[in-house]
Amino acid sequence: MIKEYIKKYNKSSIITSILMIIVAILLIVKPIKTMEWIVMLLSIIIIIDGIFDFINYFKSDKETKLYSFGLIEGLLEVLAGILIILNKGVLIAFLHLILGFWIILKNILKIQLAINLKQFSSDWYLLLIFAILSLVFGILIILNPFSVIAITLLAGMFLLITEIFNLIENIYFMIKLK
Repeated sequence: MIKEYIKKYNKSSIITSILMIIVAILLIVKPIKTMEWIVMLLSIIIIIDGIFDFINYFKSDKETKLYSFGLIEGLLEVLAGILIILNKGVLIAFLHLILGFWIILKNILKIQLAINLKQFSSDWYLLLIFAILSLVFGILIILNPFSVIAITLLAGMFLLITEIFNLIENIYFMIKLK
């Protein structure tokens, strides 16, 4: 059972790592444009989710509406998406924090997974080492005091490095679990 969970986790992690490697390369090659694209994509996703919440509220039956916050959630999400579009510079200024926290959270979970794997695999320490190194890169992204472009380039490089680590470790463990 644990092997199946790990295999499923590794497959989704490989896909996520490949997507994040693409984002990292874009952050390195076109930092400002990529940040603008990410902010626009995020705001569009929030607006679409808000529209779905709004529509689902009106499509739901009377009893569901009684306990639903879909109307308010939908309106707030649409408003938030519009505000993000209108103030994308503010979100861009904090994008390195979002990326840094993403890397930190992801690797705290990997540290837990490595500890869980200790009883099943003699190679658990490799996952632990990669997770700790990636965690350090996430912290460096957050603590980096340079300009937005420099932070974006560094975030892109650190993201690229951590996702390459993640990709290698996931492929290694997929092969090992076969």
